[in-house]
Amino acid sequence: MPSLNISYTTVLVLVGLLGLIFLFLLGYTLWTRAKKRYWQRYKQRFRDYFLPMLFEFVEGQSTRSDADKIIRKLTKRTKDLSYFLELLDEMNNLLKGQDRAKLDLLIEQELFFKFYREKLFSFSKQNQLLACVYFENNSSITDRIGARLISISKSGNLKLAYGATKALQSSKNMTIRRNALIRFLKRDDISDLMVSELLHYFNDEDCWNQLEISQGLKEIFFDKDILPAKKRIVVLYLAYKNHFEMGVFLLQYLEKLQYSVSKAPLISGLIEALGKLHVKEAAPLIREYMSSNRDNSLRLKCVEALGQLGGEENLTFLAHQLLKSDFSLRKKIIQILTQNTDEGIRLINRFLIANRKFVIHFKQQDNPPDELEHVLRNIYSTARGIQIMLPKNRSLAHA
Repeated sequence: MPSLNISYTTVLVLVGLLGLIFLFLLGYTLWTRAKKRYWQRYKQRFRDYFLPMLFEFVEGQSTRSDADKIIRKLTKRTKDLSYFLELLDEMNNLLKGQDRAKLDLLIEQELFFKFYREKLFSFSKQNQLLACVYFENNSSITDRIGARLISISKSGNLKLAYGATKALQSSKNMTIRRNALIRFLKRDDISDLMVSELLHYFNDEDCWNQLEISQGLKEIFFDKDILPAKKRIVVLYLAYKNHFEMGVFLLQYLEKLQYSVSKAPLISGLIEALGKLHVKEAAPLIREYMSSNRDNSLRLKCVEALGQLGGEENLTFLAHQLLKSDFSLRKKIIQILTQNTDEGIRLINRFLIANRKFVIHFKQQDNPPDELEHVLRNIYSTARGIQIMLPKNRSLAHA
């Protein structure tokens, strides 16, 4: 009997304990949901109150005293400061020019500066990341803050290092900005999107002249610790942003490169960029890569680049490649030739006439060599492709 009583007591204790745990978890869940709903409602009311005020601020002839009036309406609670800076960040992404400059009167307020300086020097990674976002939009980076951001940019935490590197791009010192970018590019855990965004921050045309930016970007290509794949992103960015002054440099860089599988993406990117930047002096080297390389993706970039460079010599070269190329390359070459009014159509007509004579001669032979069958199939395929493309460029066909 005593042992039976002990068993009942144990069961009752366990049931009671489980009941308490259940009630605690239920209460905690309900409290968490209520808290979340409260802050969601509070944030919405906060936005509704300050957002019209901020739009009025950037649209009017605002001064520092106007900025001070808005800041005095803020409490010093962490939530309020965070919500306010979120609004400023949203507007920062929308505004340009003078309207964007007005936001600096708010962003660089002493209240925010002190608040986020403390977070930057805290041990919490989350606080450090929030501070990086703030200093990313604040050009008043002191030597002490700059040194702290440089230290954080070397962190093993990729997200934190990325945030600090972006913040350093708001520095007024070009050397600091360039070194931060190069240091980040040497990491082996970064994404292409991160590289592209950092290049966008580095290429701040409102603050720096093109010569300084171009010189800073050249330093990337001289660093042997940066992988070719990352340099390729820089090359394509230069083409996308129309850095025509970098064209000769990129050609000289390509001339010095020795082809290898690991460098193929970089070489492909350089050829693509030289075409987009219209570096006509690059044509002989691009034609050489087209003739000597078997990498179809690289050859396609050569075709596209030569098409962009244009000119009789380049178009004639492409026409001669028609029967030496596979379907994807032939299609691109035909497209380029049919889009070039006079010279392209003339080369197409010459191709059709010459190969028509070859086909007639081939059919007249009693025992034609088997290897010519492959050539004949290519001729038929190319002629069919031309026939399909020409109607799309009817005005060119009659030129």
